[in-house]
Amino acid sequence: MFRGNKSDLNGATGSGRYAFDITNYNASSCKVTIDRSNTVTGGRALTNPGIPVS
Repeated sequence: MFRGNKSDLNGATGSGRYAFDITNYNASSCKVTIDRSNTVTGGRALTNPGIPVS
C-alpha cells in the first residue's frame, strides 16, 4: 500500500508519466493498492491503467 506521496512530473517526457508505473502486476500473487491520498501534478495519471486505487 502506497500512501501520502506527492509526485511532481512537470517537465517529464515519454508515454507513461505515471506517479506509480507498476509493471508485472498480478492481482493474485503480487497485490498492489495505491491509496487516493497520493497526488500527482504534471503527469498523465496517478498510476497506469488496471492498478487498484482505493
